[in-house]
Amino acid sequence: MRPGRRPNAVNKVTTTAPSARAPMPARATSHQGAPIMREGEGSMSRRGRCTIEATPLPTGAPCVTLSAMATQRAGVPALDATPWAPPAAVGVVMKPFRSLAATDALARALECELRRWGVVYELVRTRGPGDATDLARRFLTDGADALVAVGGDGTVAEVLSALVGTGVPLGIVPRGTGNQLAMNLGIPKALPAAVAVALAAQPRPLDVGNLDDGRVCALNVGVGWAADLMLACPPEFKRRWGFAGYVAMTARLALRPRRRRFRVVADELEWVGDAATVLATNCPVLYVPGSPLRLRLAPDAAVDDGRFDLLVAAPRHGADAVNLLLRLARDGAEGDRRL
Repeated sequence: MRPGRRPNAVNKVTTTAPSARAPMPARATSHQGAPIMREGEGSMSRRGRCTIEATPLPTGAPCVTLSAMATQRAGVPALDATPWAPPAAVGVVMKPFRSLAATDALARALECELRRWGVVYELVRTRGPGDATDLARRFLTDGADALVAVGGDGTVAEVLSALVGTGVPLGIVPRGTGNQLAMNLGIPKALPAAVAVALAAQPRPLDVGNLDDGRVCALNVGVGWAADLMLACPPEFKRRWGFAGYVAMTARLALRPRRRRFRVVADELEWVGDAATVLATNCPVLYVPGSPLRLRLAPDAAVDDGRFDLLVAAPRHGADAVNLLLRLARDGAEGDRRL
């Protein structure tokens, strides 16, 4: 990916993370190497919109629309000048494990850490999809100074749905299958360290995109290959196989990449072409938990730069797709004409 404009993002929420990364420019390119957006094009307006359409359309998904409003930008002096006081009242939203014993053990360890920090807290377990959003809203109504999401990227996204626009910071205790957002933020998985970051680290802005169906996105959203992978890995599959299941299913789908005709509209710019997947991502790296392997999807992306990066991938056949994945793991997306 070469330097250039990206579609404007999103609402800002604050997350607690151990360090910040300076935003860098990036460029979204087509599979033929022709730029989707050229240097100097696009607007820096406070509101941006990205629409991705695929033909043939996935069942039940005529298009994916990412709309955004950048309420604050990273590096605003007022953000840096505001002293940070640890929260006094914390609402904890925890997604339970399949094993009740494992869930109880984690809850006890988590409560021990919270008591050690001397905060007033309430820990509530989710019961199903969407429950984390409702619990987060209830905590906000009750006056929580901060929320902590205990789970994976799905749980974090549900809690973020309630936090956008409130100014209440979010801490993350990563306990999901992928934990991609936490790893991109540099949040440790060890429980004491994760709680310390959640309660004591300086909050930083996080870009969050709004989807047309009311959900929010802080990690990525895509159609084509990316969506096929999510559909092939339902919750039961993830519980049984963990992240290794994602890796195996990715390899399986890569052997038979299905190309579609895509139309991508980002702000006032438009691109039409054939590709296997189109991905709007907020994070630079896709990590493989428990492994040094990582896919550098958008090396210049930053979670707090006010934009999402667009990735268009167009491998010609199975061997080309596998080679592309290996290239992303080894060298990143820079300079590859299939991206």
